[in-house]
Order: sequence, then structure tokens, then C-alpha cells
Amino acid sequence: MSEKMSLTAKSVSVLELKQLLHALNDRQPYTCIRVRLVGQLWQQSFMHIAAVYDDGVLLHSESDGRLLNIGKLSNIMQFEIDHAFQNFMPHNHYDVKVTS
Repeated sequence: MSEKMSLTAKSVSVLELKQLLHALNDRQPYTCIRVRLVGQLWQQSFMHIAAVYDDGVLLHSESDGRLLNIGKLSNIMQFEIDHAFQNFMPHNHYDVKVTS
């Protein structure tokens, strides 16, 4: 993989995603996330993190009031955030790798 690709394409584990969601919810709650679930297209809008629990997350869309309950974080195959946080850049697609 070229150096340029590694700056724009990144994979994170389900555990790293869970840690990111907790950190965003605790320290930077204005940051929203947009996800792509297995077998689906990208969600249309960025959503606020309403709650993070054992294996899942509850997201809230301010634009239409919709709640999205994702029962298993491993159902998220890609995500992006709308503000930089730690080593995560905004509007960069991150792949979620599922390890067995």
C-alpha cells in the first residue's frame, strides 16, 4: 500500500470503534458519525451518538428526529466522522474489520 493510500484508507477493529464512540460521546459530543451497515448503503446524514452500550450504539439524527439502534457494532462495515478527533480525520471513510 502506498504512503498516500495509508493516509486516506484506514481499518479499525470493532473494539477500536467502540472506544472511539465512547470517547466521542464523553469528550466531543458535537461530533457526529455516519455509518454504512453490512448489506446497506451509507446512512444519508451524520448522526449524534445518543448512547453506547455493550455491543451496540444508538444514533440520533437531528435533521429528521430518527433514531438508529445498531445492536452489534460488527454490523457497521464503514464509518466517517464530521470533525477531527485524535487520529481520526473528518470525512474520511474508515473500514471496520471484524476478527473472529
